[in-house]
Amino acid sequence: MCLTKSSFVAPPPALPQVQAICDKKIKFGHSGKDQMSRPYGVSLLIAGVDKDGTPNLFHTDPSGTFTEYKAKSIGVGSEGAMAELHEKYSPDLNLEQTEELAMTILKQVMEEKVEENNVEFALVTAANGFKVCSKEYVQAILKRVDE
Repeated sequence: MCLTKSSFVAPPPALPQVQAICDKKIKFGHSGKDQMSRPYGVSLLIAGVDKDGTPNLFHTDPSGTFTEYKAKSIGVGSEGAMAELHEKYSPDLNLEQTEELAMTILKQVMEEKVEENNVEFALVTAANGFKVCSKEYVQAILKRVDE
C-alpha cells in the first residue's frame, strides 16, 4: 500500500518548476565579480506529470543547468546504475517492470544490503500525484526481484 495525501490538487507542470529552481541556482552562482559560488551545491532529480499525463524527469546540477531524461541516476554508484539503465531501460516497460529494474540496479550498486528499511520508493502519476510507498510495498518489490 502506498501513502498518499488525503486531498490531491494537481501540481503545476514540472518544467516551469525546474526552470525556477535552476534560475535561482544561477542567480546565486554569479556574484558579479567574475567569481562563482555554489550555495545550492546539490544535484536534484525532479519528477512530474503534465496535465496530459506525460511523465517528466529532470536532472539539475549545482550550476543551475538541467536536462530531461527518461531514466537517470545520480550520486554514489550512479555510473554503474546509468550503464545498466542505458542497457535495460525501455519506455515500453510497465510500472511493475520499472520497479523491478530500479530495485535490481540498486541491489547491484549499493554497498550495503538492500532492504525495505534502507530503500525508499516514490511514485509520481497523473492519477495520484506524488506518493511515498510503504515498507510493505518495497518489500513486495524486493520479493519479486529475488524470485
